[in-house]
Amino acid sequence: MWQTIKDGWTWAGFFAARLFEALFGEVAWTPPPWLIRWAKRLWRHRLPLAGTLVLALVAVSGWNWWQNRPRIVPP
Repeated sequence: MWQTIKDGWTWAGFFAARLFEALFGEVAWTPPPWLIRWAKRLWRHRLPLAGTLVLALVAVSGWNWWQNRPRIVPP
């Protein structure tokens, strides 16, 4: 059964690719040099970048928790 589904998706992808090529022709793209340099720099410094993203996620989550924390209702 899974093979049939996989074959169906493969056929659909092939059909979509052929249709796209028939409508727009062959599309080729190469990234600009600045984008290549930027991607290489990000890859080189991926650990500090990941740490910064985790820290930002924790900060936003903490702020959201603080704003929505349960509060004691005064009597």
